[in-house]
Amino acid sequence: MRYIRLTTLYLILLICGSCTGPGVPQTGNAGIVSPAAGQNIMLDGLPGISGLDTLSGESTIGRGTSEAFLAFDGIDFSLDSGGGNHVVSGTEAYALEVMGGSSAWAMYGFSIVPGQAPLRLRVHVTDEFSVGSQAAPSLEYWVGFSHYASDRWDWQGPFSTYETDAYLPAGEGAQYISPLDNTYCIILSYSPPGALGVYTAVENGMLVTDGPGSNTAPIPSLEATPLKGPPGQILNLDASGSMDPDGSIVNYEWDLDGDNLFGEAGVEAQASGQDIVNYSMISPGQWNITVRVTDDDGAASAFAEQVTCTGWQVLDLLSGATDIPDIYSLGTVHTSPALVYRLGNELRYAIASDFYGADPGSWIHITLEDFQGMPPSNTAPLAYINGHPALAWSRRDTKDLIYYYADTARGESPADWHSIVVDDYAGDVGLYCDLQDVNGYPAIAYSDLTNTMVRYAISSDPDGAADWTVVFVDNHDDSTFHSSLADSDSQPWILHERTVGSKTQLAVLQSSSVDGALWSDWGEHTILESLNTEYNMGQIQPVYDGFNSIAIVYHSWLTTSNQDFRVTYGYFDGVSGIWWFDDIEHTTDHSWYPQLELISGRPVVTYHSLSAGSVIVASNNSVDATLGTWTEETVESIPAVYNGRVLLDRTVFQPSVCYVDTARKVIRYAIRWN
Repeated sequence: MRYIRLTTLYLILLICGSCTGPGVPQTGNAGIVSPAAGQNIMLDGLPGISGLDTLSGESTIGRGTSEAFLAFDGIDFSLDSGGGNHVVSGTEAYALEVMGGSSAWAMYGFSIVPGQAPLRLRVHVTDEFSVGSQAAPSLEYWVGFSHYASDRWDWQGPFSTYETDAYLPAGEGAQYISPLDNTYCIILSYSPPGALGVYTAVENGMLVTDGPGSNTAPIPSLEATPLKGPPGQILNLDASGSMDPDGSIVNYEWDLDGDNLFGEAGVEAQASGQDIVNYSMISPGQWNITVRVTDDDGAASAFAEQVTCTGWQVLDLLSGATDIPDIYSLGTVHTSPALVYRLGNELRYAIASDFYGADPGSWIHITLEDFQGMPPSNTAPLAYINGHPALAWSRRDTKDLIYYYADTARGESPADWHSIVVDDYAGDVGLYCDLQDVNGYPAIAYSDLTNTMVRYAISSDPDGAADWTVVFVDNHDDSTFHSSLADSDSQPWILHERTVGSKTQLAVLQSSSVDGALWSDWGEHTILESLNTEYNMGQIQPVYDGFNSIAIVYHSWLTTSNQDFRVTYGYFDGVSGIWWFDDIEHTTDHSWYPQLELISGRPVVTYHSLSAGSVIVASNNSVDATLGTWTEETVESIPAVYNGRVLLDRTVFQPSVCYVDTARKVIRYAIRWN
């Protein structure tokens, strides 16, 4: 083990270059020198340790609260995204994105039971997409411990195996304990210059301490079989492999519901003292089941397994509102779910602080605009543009199209947001609009209700802060309403509904250029029309197969009977040039504006069925739905839902939906655990 002397004044200089924050000196950038194979990594400076704060929770692995102003060298994919004081259970995976020629590191803190001393750290490290497979990581990594007695960091490594034990020198454990009874460690991964970036994940970690006096703490073990299943699935929880090196285990305590409390009344209390427990999962979700073992000298250690109960987990994002909220858009921003909605006359933005948004308390809600008696437009689409959240909407007082963008990756404060007028034409523009990234630039398809036409705007600035070009892409004598925009293989497409004479139509427009910045670029690709059928547009989505294939979903009904309602999926095969259509659902009631996502290469559609009184998600096992089978799931039976706003998005490859319970005046958010 090699000791590296700390220079606390240069805490940020080495690790995150020019990042700033409270107490961070404004200095230049310095790099990390690549270590030779088999040698300890040597750093000129690492975070000082005199002011580290206390972490709550026993036998947990978390990031210290003193990191509130520290940025990762690279991109932080941890659950709190650099926020600081999130205590992380021992089996949650943290991914460290390692870019070519740079390092990525994560700092963890363990609260130490008074009278005990740290002995070793057992850590499991793999690649992000290998979590759960026990595969060795692609990159080497190092483990560093804070040595409080001499104000230095001790480094061990490099390691290259999935499971690693990093030992502290015998008899020196007390020197690694802070005045607040914490031990801190750093796990660091490094990619040589020019190497392909790899997402290295710290899958779990466990700090082993000694017991009071000369006692050695017990070593916990837990195997959960199976790790996932539907509600009612019986899990076999086996902690019989736990052992005490210098004595015996006298008690087993269980936290079965993931709230970090052991032995609560009910099944947890009944399981106390047992090393093997059978537990029935109650409702969908993902959490940690933890066992804590105590030895005959009173020392305790804990270990956790992450389990998943499959199905739709439904929760309230907004409660206690006096007005019925109106949700506009659901999307993924910086790996987290985000939402745009209206409450009264306020335009609001909300984002979760974790990957899935499954904890209502993790959502941050901010007000972007207060319209003071003049509510915003009927749509306000959210998109992730050039690494920043952005949205488009129409001011109803001036009837101008507005682009709103954040200058941070997550837009968690109103001060992060700025606006620009995209189109101040004298007519009524932007009441219905859609915002997308088109070939690396923000673009908006929107309505001109005054002149019954579809307009299209694109910026030559990747952030959309300036330089917008506006063109007319479709102009008819009668009305035109909703528009949906997509970028398929670097060419913009628009789906919109319109009325031409006595016929209602769905029109698919395609640009012949990569940006669609000229009106002459645009042409009609496909027209669906009928004298007796009313069409309501859904969405258009790219297929990303390299052949300009696209997919659409829409709702229609036969006006002569007013009973035959359909949700239809359409797929254009760019290779054969053929459209395929498949009716997902025939109903006797409306199901307005279905939403579409392509998740893992298969279409997923959501809509609200009034006849069934349910929010429905239908998925197909083939992009070409005519060759596959539609499977429907009910997210929730909820008749009092606002029909037009059942939104679908994918968050970290998990489908999620959002809708409004009008009876309770709450926003409902549901995530599908697979």
